[in-house]
Amino acid sequence: MSLLNKEEYLSDQDSVNMMYEFSELMEELIEARSYLEGHLEGLEKEDFFFKCEESSLGSIAQCVGHLAYVQKELGKKAEADFSFRLDIYDELFSNIDIEVKGSELPSQAELLRFSKEIHEIFLEESRYKKKPESVFVLINQYYNHCLRIGKILEAMGKVPQAPRPDSIRVRLRLQEGSLPLYHLPVYAN
Repeated sequence: MSLLNKEEYLSDQDSVNMMYEFSELMEELIEARSYLEGHLEGLEKEDFFFKCEESSLGSIAQCVGHLAYVQKELGKKAEADFSFRLDIYDELFSNIDIEVKGSELPSQAELLRFSKEIHEIFLEESRYKKKPESVFVLINQYYNHCLRIGKILEAMGKVPQAPRPDSIRVRLRLQEGSLPLYHLPVYAN
């Protein structure tokens, strides 16, 4: 999975017709981040870097890194002000499907701090640069990565902290031959 699939972009018409107020999207983004943190809570180092051998799910570390990368890049598209120093892991996390050796990854604490910093900058910048289409895409990325993390936890024989998002807006879309996806639907007026 590269940065974003074509179907994840909203056309100009879709973003105009989206029936979500910007404040609702920001609330949903905070909920999505909380859902992610619920999956990560209490994870030991070996679980954080565990790689599913029999599947293409990658590791939880890769999911967290890729999600931070996506959030930073979406923020940049929305003209958010991210420091160049936050580009340090771009090569590692720009594509979640590329296998990354554990020795190349930052420590668990560093990656979580990095992800949190990007999220906080995105939230702060979004207060001034309101781009609902970027927030919408990011919410869907959060839920999709959380589902992937849940599948990795299940492969380790662990139960995800929160089996499904605690949101009234999110739906589960089943796809043939692929992981189901949580998504925030687009409604037309």
